[in-house]
Order: sequence, then C-alpha cells, then structure tokens
Amino acid sequence: MVRGGLNAVARSTPVHTARILDPAAGAGVFLITAFRQLVAENWRESGRRPDTHELRRILYEQITGFDINEAALRFAALGLYLMSIELDANPEPVRKLKFENLRGRVLLKMCDDGQDRPLGSLGPAVGDEHVGRYDLVVGNPPWATSTRLPEWHSVQAVIHRVAAERLPQGYPPPPIPNEVLDLPFLWRAMEWAKPLGQIAFALHARLLFQQGDGMQLARRALFAALDVTGVVNGVELRQTRVWPEIAAPFCILYARNQVPPQGAGCRLVSPRLELALNHAGGMRIDASNAELITTQEIIETPEIFKLLFKGTRADAHVYERLRAHVPERLGQYWGRLFGVEAGRARFTGNGYQKLRNSSRIRKHGDGLPGVAADYLHGRREVTLASMTNILVDERTLPFFTEPRIHDRRAETLFDGALVVVQKAPPASLGRIRTAVVQGGAVFNTSLYGYSSRAHDDGLLVRYLSLVIGSKIALWQVLITSGEFAFERDTIEKATIDRLFIPAVESLSHHDRTEVLRLFQRVQDAPLTRGTRSIAGAPVSIICVSAT
Repeated sequence: MVRGGLNAVARSTPVHTARILDPAAGAGVFLITAFRQLVAENWRESGRRPDTHELRRILYEQITGFDINEAALRFAALGLYLMSIELDANPEPVRKLKFENLRGRVLLKMCDDGQDRPLGSLGPAVGDEHVGRYDLVVGNPPWATSTRLPEWHSVQAVIHRVAAERLPQGYPPPPIPNEVLDLPFLWRAMEWAKPLGQIAFALHARLLFQQGDGMQLARRALFAALDVTGVVNGVELRQTRVWPEIAAPFCILYARNQVPPQGAGCRLVSPRLELALNHAGGMRIDASNAELITTQEIIETPEIFKLLFKGTRADAHVYERLRAHVPERLGQYWGRLFGVEAGRARFTGNGYQKLRNSSRIRKHGDGLPGVAADYLHGRREVTLASMTNILVDERTLPFFTEPRIHDRRAETLFDGALVVVQKAPPASLGRIRTAVVQGGAVFNTSLYGYSSRAHDDGLLVRYLSLVIGSKIALWQVLITSGEFAFERDTIEKATIDRLFIPAVESLSHHDRTEVLRLFQRVQDAPLTRGTRSIAGAPVSIICVSAT
C-alpha cells in the first residue's frame, strides 16, 4: 500500500520529499514502512546512503501519525527509533543514538485522557495545520460499527462540510450507515491530503458490497467526491495468511485526492483463493481478475462491484436489461399495493426476535426486558421446520406462546395471505425457500414476511412465492447481495426487496393461469425432488413480461 501510494505520488511530487500521514497509526506498522521507503527514495535520488542527520530529518519532518491510545503510540515511537538505528550505516558513537521526543511532533495523541469514548482523529483535536499538508494518507482505520460516540453529530458535520465542497450543488449529504468508522476517516483524508495527493486505506468490504441501511447512497457520494483509481477486493483472501487473523471481508482502496474528472474510473482487482499461495502469505493478481469500472457506473449501478466480483460483464449486461424492462422492484411494488409508508402499519419485514440475553435488552415501561408478546397470542407460528411444502396449512401449526419479544412487530405483518422467505437458505436446496400461509401466521427472525392482508384471492402470494423461489431470483441475489455468498450465508431483506418483479396486474390471463398451474406442481412435488427445475419456471414469465 505504501509503495503503491508513493508510486502514484511520483506523478506530481518528488517522492523523496513526500509527507506521509497515518491517521490511525496504532503501533506504527504503516509509519515504519513509510519511513523505510522514504529513506530508500532519498538514497535513490541523491545517489548516497542517508547519514544520521538525514535519517533524523526524514523522521521528524516527513512522517506523522495520529492515535488515541497511549500504549500504541509508545510502541510506534520505539519502532521508529529502532528502524532509524537499523538504517544508519554508522550508528556509533552512543551519543548518535539520542533522538528528539517524537511525541507532539511526529506522533500525536488525539484525545484527552479524561475522555471516555474520544472522537480521536475524527474530532476537533486535529487542527487546521494538517489540512492539505500530506502527499500520502495511508493506513488501516478502525472498522467498528454502532459505536454510539457521544459527539457523533460533530463527525457528521465535518463530513457534510467536506462533501459540500466536493459534490455538485444540491447533492444530498452523505450518510454514514450504522455509524461505521472507516468511512469518516476516508472523508477526512480528503482534507488532510494535498490536492492531487494520494490516499491508500485498508477498509471493510461493506463499502463495496453492502446494499441496505443507506450504504448505496454513501457509496454513490464517496465515489462522486473522490477519484478512486484502484480497489483490491480481498474478500476471498480473508482467514488466510495474506492478512492473518482477519475474518472480516476487506478491501484496499487507492485514490487521487480530487473530484473525479469526466470519464474517470477505477480498476477492481479480485484475487481468487489459491490455498497453497494464500496460506504462504502471497496472492496472485491476474489480468482476468481485473475489471475497469467507471465512476458513472458506480453512481448509476450501486451493485456493480458485486456484479463483477461474482459474475462477469455478461451478468452486468443481463442485469441492466432486466432493470430497463422491469423497472419496478419488489419493495416498491409492495409499497404501491399496500401503502407502506413511514408511520403507517407495515405489511412486510423481519419476524419477531426472541429474548436471548436479558441483561442487554432495553427495558420498557413495565421494567422488564423487551416487550410483552401477548398481543400475538392466539395466532399460529410458522417455522423453518414446518416449511416442508410451498403451501403451509396454518391449522397444522402450533400456537405462538412466547411471553416477551425483543421489540414490537406490527400485527398486520403476520396477517394472511402471507409469503414467508427463508433468510439463510441452504446451498443444497439450490433456491431460496419460500412458503405461502393463506391464513397468516407469526414468524421469527429466521424468516422474512410479505403480507397481502387478504387483498387478493391467492394469486399474488403464489406468484410472489414462485418468483422469489426461481433461479433468476437466486442469480440476482447471488450477484447483488451485500452479504450472501461472500460474508454470510444470509440474504438481506433489502436484497429481496430489490428483486425485479413484473406487476401481477400486468400479467396476461395465460400467465396468471400459468402461475397457478406452476404453484400446484411445486405443491404436489416433495421438497427434495423436482423443486429445482420447477422453481425455475417463472423465469419465462419474467422474461416474457420484460420483452
């Protein structure tokens, strides 16, 4: 990352003079690497090995690190001292081993000791003297989410200010989904780096792949504000020695600090899993695993990274054709049918969540954890075990008996006619498992539900169940989901809501009859036999409607 960033710096600045910042320095791994690289560049430029005086000058004037942890900064200082001695051809006599204190000059602590959860580099502790100062901002900022920092509004204010200076007038302020920390560091790096300076960060791969919780808007804003030139997608390399002990999907982002010019784009490189090579700590980057993606594509098609990671350009073209011919998504369609708006009863969502650790559950007015669930008593409950057929007879289901649940769910969510969708379908099934409960039923968080609230005669829920269970739906989930098939074996509700679906009212009489016939065939077939081929049949309905 350091070498790649400095190679790009060379286009506008002599590399041996570059100033480098790590805004989340930790124990100084990036700073030590950067220091060693700067010494090599100085040697290459001057033709002679840097002496003690020159080594000190590079250390004091060209290296800067921020952090909030005192112990980490002490380790970073020790590492830089030792590296300076190691690089010195003549470290003797002993008086030459004397260093100036790096604290307050090279290594800066960005918080007060009395602060419980400091903002660190994201807060006001970083002064204006650092704005536009660095040729390369590099590092691995924290990936934490939902930190609930007490002054989070001030972080958002800074990001909105930076965004307002770089995004077109009228562009909405970028969200920071789930209060993740790595994205704010990226926005602030745009301030710290010089114009046309370089940014190289190791980040959580949710930046590329997450589709829900506002991440699509966040991704659009970021790529509209920053000229990202390259992305290494390390998803397949996690839990190997390429980056030991990292279980989370990660990526490495390289960018030039400017608004993307017309026609800008980045190279997406996705190294593939090769156990012998990866377990030895290496990876191979092949031309066949690299795709050029324009900034405009990223803004217009927020799923493009997953499309090209799990698919090819051909998949991207098919996806675009579907989007052009079937513009309405399932979530939009359901909202149009049933008026699902903020503040009104909902007819689609996640199931209820059981109480697991009562000490961590928010207490309500009665002083007990969670909420009383007696308002759902008297209803039947559908579970994964009861979904042995695509049509479930609610009369065979047990009654719901949980005394309390995590949070209240709208009663209308469980009304019939109801389609339930398995959140984590097994790979052996070869499709997304769905079921119809005509009379409605309660379900838990292992399922998603779509309630038609008895507004149809059974056609709508049968049609929806077939479409979600079809091969084309599985294909779309595979190449667009922000979790499925790369981080977890679960499908986000937002991904199901983005499935392309021709409206029932747009289907011909023949297609409506075909839906009922196909559903009956699936109902008559055992779950383990014949379901895969039959479940793929709605593809023809979607494609005929699309064309």
